[in-house]
Amino acid sequence: MPDPQGQDGNDERAWGKARARTAGALMSSPVFTARADWTIPRAARELRKRHVKQLPVVGDDGLLTGIVTRSDLLNAFIRSDVEIRSEIEQDVLGRILGLDEGTVAVEVRDGVVTLRGHAPEPRLVPVIVGLCQGVDGVVAVEAHLAATRTD
Repeated sequence: MPDPQGQDGNDERAWGKARARTAGALMSSPVFTARADWTIPRAARELRKRHVKQLPVVGDDGLLTGIVTRSDLLNAFIRSDVEIRSEIEQDVLGRILGLDEGTVAVEVRDGVVTLRGHAPEPRLVPVIVGLCQGVDGVVAVEAHLAATRTD
């Protein structure tokens, strides 16, 4: 039932849902579905645009393959500290920048990355920080890096 203190007493939609006897009477209509090949950002935008909490997902054949919720989409962007650290060490520092292992120590706590160590040259410090900030799940980057030239 709508709010017993009468705050939603004039909301006919709320009263209609309270009187519903079938699932169809409770559903949003018309039903909007997501396609299975949509990206996560597209599904998130549609949820927001349509003010719904979940979207049925259909395949190419039009048959239901699942349901995506706001929570599902949020979880896609929340990563563990271990995952973040691993990506920074392996991809950012190793593969992209080619830094030797141990040159920069990486700590991650609640998505906050702390970098300690040495950058081969001063101009790389903002590059390292920027690349780390671009890693999914990173909340902030604290850099304690000294620039050392090896000419």
